[in-house]
Order: sequence, then structure tokens, then C-alpha cells
Amino acid sequence: MKVFLDTNIIIDFYDQRTGFYQPAETIMSLAENNEINITVSATTIINAFYLLRKRLSIDALYEEFDYLSTFCTVSPVDEKVIKESLSLRRKDFEDSVQYESAQAVNADVIVTRNKKDFENLGANVMTPTEFLNDFFAKKQDKK
Repeated sequence: MKVFLDTNIIIDFYDQRTGFYQPAETIMSLAENNEINITVSATTIINAFYLLRKRLSIDALYEEFDYLSTFCTVSPVDEKVIKESLSLRRKDFEDSVQYESAQAVNADVIVTRNKKDFENLGANVMTPTEFLNDFFAKKQDKK
């Protein structure tokens, strides 16, 4: 299963945001254990690195993101993604870029805390808790 993580999930994990860390940590553990394949957009890496500088040292960020790159695919934010995002004319351009970047790698699901920002895009969008509930229910059904 190819799971596209929105920027907020990466920040929740590395910033250990109260109330949001645990689901993000569980998703990251599933990816580390090769139970799911996670993907983030190139802009997620850039934006998260920038925002997390207040919490982590630059050296720590490089180490963390180097490790993340060992089990996480980075989806493109190229000319095609930008043009498609611009054509959507949505209120939140950044979420359009995330959506198009997820589409570029044929993600099965987009996991975000801001589902409303992806409304009417025709994508399978879940919150971290919804995703985990669905994942573990399907895993249980296979037993």
C-alpha cells in the first residue's frame, strides 16, 4: 500500500505534537517495518526541514531526514505537478501541489489532518486515526 503523508503528519512526528504524535509515530513505525510504503512530496521535506529548525538542531535534522529517506519515497514537484495544481484554482495552492504530487506516484491514500483541504479532489483521503483504524481492521480480516 502506497501511503502519501501530508506535511502536517511529518511535522507532528518530528515535533512530537501533543495529541498528534502517537498516530504519526505508528504510521512511521509501519513504514520502518515495511508494512506500508510511505511517500512525501519534495516540498514536504523542504517545508518540514525549515519549520523544525526551531525544535531540532540542523545536524539532528540532517540525520533524521537522512534516515527518513531510507524508507520513504519522495514524490516529484515538477513542472507537470505545478501546472496541474495551478489549473485546479483551489483556495489552498499548497494542498493542490500535495494532491498532484500524490497523484504523480499513484498513491493509494493521502493521510492528513486537514481532510477538508482535499475535498472534491476524488482522492482517498483519511486522517491518521482513520487510516490506522482501516489498516488494522483489514489486517485483522486477513487472519
